[in-house]
Amino acid sequence: MELEGNDTEAVIAVLIKVAREVSVLGASTVGDEWYSASETLALTELARNAPLTQRELALRLRLEKSTVSRLLSGLEARGLVERRRDPVNRRWNQLHLSAEGRRAAGHLVEGYRDLHRHLLQSMTTTESKALLLGLEALMKALRQTTTTLVD
Repeated sequence: MELEGNDTEAVIAVLIKVAREVSVLGASTVGDEWYSASETLALTELARNAPLTQRELALRLRLEKSTVSRLLSGLEARGLVERRRDPVNRRWNQLHLSAEGRRAAGHLVEGYRDLHRHLLQSMTTTESKALLLGLEALMKALRQTTTTLVD
């Protein structure tokens, strides 16, 4: 589908607004603890898929390895993440959530579910179905673009 110039600008403007709002909503609190959007994503990714290597987490979060290293150092210092030697390949560390990290991730995931439930309930059924369709199309286009840029 070819968009007119003004339509393209409108889509870009809305995507920028959505990205800003999502980044603000991505930062969360659990009790008295505040978590940045990156910390929230890392904790929830580890909750779903641990153990992961630092490289695997960086790929999943689409962040530079150095950024993930700093992120993990902070989470480790707060007692949320543990690095353990991989029993199969001792050169690698596996990332695991501590008990406190699992508790925090559980609260963060539940908070996201509540937020998304609230957002979707504020839409009509037609709007929420259109949103899903549009997001799936956007993800398809992003995957195709990413594949093209990498090849």
